[in-house]
Amino acid sequence: MKKNFLFNIIGAFSIISLTFLGSNFGEVMSYYKNQNIAIDGVHHTKNVLVYDDVTYLPVRDLANLLDINIDYKDGVIYLGETPTSQTTFVYITPQEAVNIALSYAGISHNENFSITKQQLDLNDTYNIEFIYSNKQYIYQIDKFSGQVVNSDSNEIPQASPITQIIAEDLAFSHANVDSSKIRQLQTILDELVYKIDFKVGNILYQYEVDAYSSEILKSDRSFDTN
Repeated sequence: MKKNFLFNIIGAFSIISLTFLGSNFGEVMSYYKNQNIAIDGVHHTKNVLVYDDVTYLPVRDLANLLDINIDYKDGVIYLGETPTSQTTFVYITPQEAVNIALSYAGISHNENFSITKQQLDLNDTYNIEFIYSNKQYIYQIDKFSGQVVNSDSNEIPQASPITQIIAEDLAFSHANVDSSKIRQLQTILDELVYKIDFKVGNILYQYEVDAYSSEILKSDRSFDTN
């Protein structure tokens, strides 16, 4: 009721000086008086300014009558909520995302698990993947709330995955290159697939090798002068 009344009363009341002096307009007389104001049936007496048969009430007095917060910032009068100068965003770290995934899966930090993916995507979601006890766990965790937005798990065949060295040797053999001439070798394990990049001369080789079947899933080569 008070807030609805605010819009009506603001149209009639505003802040104004005691008198107006201007070289172009001359002197304009005004006067104060005690004015009875009723809000929701409750009467209040306020000292108001009368000018040209119009009664004016300071905005701060009006806000106090209506029990509304008032603030002045950067040249703006705020009635109600005052915006903060800066909004601070709090988000979880990659390690905290891993901890949340492990807790969700019921796995202790002391257990023997292997993180295979820990990545923040463009949707502010952490993609966490790890292997524990012949099972692959896949989690998506919101960066800001820490909530698990998606989860999945897959059984892994009992056979052990090949090592990184074996995966690299498979790529070198398939490319038919001399391993002693290889430079800028980079290998990562992503979703049980070894992704291998390396250069020989001005040729860039890119391979993907399945960590369990040893199958070469992708092979590509391109000219690179870097």
